Amino acid sequence: MNNAQRYMLIDQNSNVINVVMWDGGDGWQPPSGLQAIPSDNAGPGWTYKNGTFTPPTPPAPKALTAEQAWAIYQLQAQSALADSDKTILRCYEAGVSVPSPWASYRKALRNIISAGAGNASEPLPARPEYPAGT
Repeated sequence: MNNAQRYMLIDQNSNVINVVMWDGGDGWQPPSGLQAIPSDNAGPGWTYKNGTFTPPTPPAPKALTAEQAWAIYQLQAQSALADSDKTILRCYEAGVSVPSPWASYRKALRNIISAGAGNASEPLPARPEYPAGT
């Protein structure tokens, strides 16, 4: 079996149901009702029609639950809050008071992060303009 290669076992419905290593000889035959077709990349779940192997259709992605969507939304708010730390640091280093729009923005982000649930379809709060002098 030194020259063995991959063969797909195909049923009467054109479905690949198994893979075997076979040299094409040595007395072995596919089980009754199956045919053996060589392929390096097909596998169970594929189909074989008109000389072509076709992979299975991937399952549709599942919709996020409200809890999952909210958790992702909170992570986005947390990232925006972490990014805003740079602006606060620049204000501090430049001796500039933190403008009230920035304080409000950061408070709104913290409210999202700490909330148990909410509407994840809402846009995150808009980042204010960078403070003058920073």
